[in-house]
Amino acid sequence: MNFAGSRTDPQTGIHNRRAMEEQLEVLFSLHERNNGRFSLALFSIDWCDEEHANSDTLLREFAGLLQSCARDTDTVARYSPEEFVVLMPQTSLAGAIIYSERLLRRVDAESQLVLAGGIVEVQHDDHAEKILSRADSALYSARANGYSCLYQHNDQHICPHEIQLSTGETVPSEEKIEG
Repeated sequence: MNFAGSRTDPQTGIHNRRAMEEQLEVLFSLHERNNGRFSLALFSIDWCDEEHANSDTLLREFAGLLQSCARDTDTVARYSPEEFVVLMPQTSLAGAIIYSERLLRRVDAESQLVLAGGIVEVQHDDHAEKILSRADSALYSARANGYSCLYQHNDQHICPHEIQLSTGETVPSEEKIEG
């Protein structure tokens, strides 16, 4: 019980940062040994309605959405108060984008949240700090827009990912950003 509790975020019931870092080490070990691919998505949430800002209920609901969109092999974790990580073993950047699109559509349809996402795939010379830094750079670009959107970082460029939302709104595509 104590072991599990130390790896679970008490507010949301999903993995905490410590558990995510441990799983990231495992994925890097597999990557080094077998050239195993994996992707990482870093999401940040913001509240449309200040009345419900930082609501425990909304945080738990969002954590539930993250998990419901994930596969059994994915690791969903709370990274900071408003940031969440999804580690996706054996997943290309394209696969991580599919997951992220699914999540963005569900958040758009089912919640009062603004969701920004930064998506990356492990590169041959990556380490934990580097891949998290690339995901954070992509996330920072997404958050700068002020609306729900996704950005990807392919180790060379940060690019927005165009997606059609249920409101009929298309999150615009822009020029790539040097990263």
